[in-house]
Amino acid sequence: MNKAVILLTAVILCGISLDAQRGETMQVGAATFWLGMSEEQAHGALQPAMSLSWVGDGMIESAKGPPFEMYGQVAITKGRVAFISKEWLLNATPDTQIGLASAIYGAFASMTNGNEMDCHVSSYTQKEPAYEEEGVDVTCPEGGVIRSVGITNYRTNVEVQERLATLDHWKLRNQP
Repeated sequence: MNKAVILLTAVILCGISLDAQRGETMQVGAATFWLGMSEEQAHGALQPAMSLSWVGDGMIESAKGPPFEMYGQVAITKGRVAFISKEWLLNATPDTQIGLASAIYGAFASMTNGNEMDCHVSSYTQKEPAYEEEGVDVTCPEGGVIRSVGITNYRTNVEVQERLATLDHWKLRNQP
């Protein structure tokens, strides 16, 4: 077989593999991240989105502040993006039922992309002397990927967070 044909086939197959990885994407502010993205690409994704900055261990915040608004988080495992989260209640306090319902709807519509999914629903309460939290998590395993939405009440504010993770990262993150 001609070496050029073999090389062209390899390039096409690599391109298909990259497109498959990019299918698991999430928009965080003006930046787009995908599972399997290199750490260098993840940092580079913020360059066009000058209003965002990478803080500490993967937190994505507004570059202008204070106050600094948290847009989401990216976790890197072995040099690759393994977890992405997006905050759905930016620049707003859900003091109205409509605002909260809109954020919850947005997170679920984004997570499911109009498709039906088999999901697990769990609720929890965590109480400590100076801290109380209650929430609901909806987790949808799909192949080697976990899609989830978490709604958490911290007594002083509410968080609606959409998450996308590799199955391996999810297992590590949720070990007792």
